Amino acid sequence: MANATIRDLHPFAGPEHRSFTLDGGRQAALMLHGFMGTPAEMRPLAGHLNQAGWTVEGLLLPGFGNQLDTLFDRSYRDWVDAAASALSRLQERHQPVVLIGYSLGGAIALNVAAEQPPDALVLLAPFWRLGNTLHYVIWQIVRRFFPNPRPFRKANFSEGRLSEFIGGIVPDLNLSDPQVQDTLKELRVPSRFGQQIVINGRSAGKAATRFDRPTFIVQGVQDEVSKPGNSRRLLNRLPGTVKYEELEADHGLVKAENPGFTRMSHSVLAFADAMVTANPLDRSQE
Repeated sequence: MANATIRDLHPFAGPEHRSFTLDGGRQAALMLHGFMGTPAEMRPLAGHLNQAGWTVEGLLLPGFGNQLDTLFDRSYRDWVDAAASALSRLQERHQPVVLIGYSLGGAIALNVAAEQPPDALVLLAPFWRLGNTLHYVIWQIVRRFFPNPRPFRKANFSEGRLSEFIGGIVPDLNLSDPQVQDTLKELRVPSRFGQQIVINGRSAGKAATRFDRPTFIVQGVQDEVSKPGNSRRLLNRLPGTVKYEELEADHGLVKAENPGFTRMSHSVLAFADAMVTANPLDRSQE
């Protein structure tokens, strides 16, 4: 299928992948999903907060979900600007407003918070740093000499680890379908897009030093994507009051079936409810 695109595979077509709003009280939370995710991955935590009286919005970031065929044309500013606009709209009607970012969404949330401060910030397994300095140098070399790589050109889609990896990124794809395999083999990933993720993270690290309101970071100790060491480094950049919690969980701690989900969701709700207590005006106006 020589001219196939990602859109031809119809990933993330279901309504669960779209932006959502769960109506609740005056207190509100805005949720930002992770890389190759959609608002669907934030719905379990959103439901937990909503049952406790919170209004919750889950935002589909530009280029993700059913817009996936436009992803490689996006910049990190597209994501930051969309999230800042959504946050501003919530702040016009609600107080307090907590911004919650997961993985890549955590770095986006930091960039937003420095420009459009929420009342509090929750970062779940925030992906803001590409390994260490050596990894960054290697990436700069790779992107210079391989500007448009085809990462799946010689892929064996029956190999267990590869299918698990791709399935974790785009769970809707049927990797046994020859059309899907042909499309993925021809897929080119511009290195300039990868650079946007790097820039987003580096910008988030600088933005953290300018956000001085309450922040809660939740990190899984088995996380191989957003490593615990990087979240600990982030603690030292934030000048405000910071709460930090490590769980027995991997990177998928927002999934309801993850061993760390229950503890994470209860901790996030406790932190968010503390923001309501700190803003007594909220309850008097409900």
